[in-house]
Amino acid sequence: MKKRTMAVLICSSALITNACGSPMKNPDIKQNPAPKKRYEITITIKDAPGPFDSMRTLAQYDIENDRCVPLTPGSGATIAPDKEVDVALTHVGGNVYRGEVYTDLLQDADYYGLGVCHWKLTGVSMYLQHKKLTMPPTIWHDNIVAQKPETTYFSGLSYSQANTERVDTGVPDPSAMHKSDAVFSVTFESKEHIQ
Repeated sequence: MKKRTMAVLICSSALITNACGSPMKNPDIKQNPAPKKRYEITITIKDAPGPFDSMRTLAQYDIENDRCVPLTPGSGATIAPDKEVDVALTHVGGNVYRGEVYTDLLQDADYYGLGVCHWKLTGVSMYLQHKKLTMPPTIWHDNIVAQKPETTYFSGLSYSQANTERVDTGVPDPSAMHKSDAVFSVTFESKEHIQ
């Protein structure tokens, strides 16, 4: 009885990491050698109450058809890989920055032997860091491809209270804030350049 219980425990433990002999592999995600769907992203910061210690911009890519990913051993959930790619920005004057992203940057491939996984650009976020405060405005995929501006509004009061580690995601509608909040904004615009 003890041997059987021990074997069950060993196999149960192994299920979490390697499905008792069927390891979950991390795919080797490759970039598309000739991406064509390019978008120029312009980011404008308006009326910020002060400087930021750092600004980092990332494009988030996710697999849109998760049936190409095996179930996670043990839990049975599907956990599709994702990837963040740095977006290099150029300061074009004032509080305006510009960079470019490709919606087809990552290469679709059969990573797990379950069919081709298709990558999708989920969105582009600029991580504004002020002391211990992170403000991550984002433009989402649909607005990128529709070339529709997306603005996020932040509180200057929140900016001034940056000694506590936290994330302030802002709001899409400035009417949700008080005038005393000293509202400022970050606007993303996209322009298509198909090659």
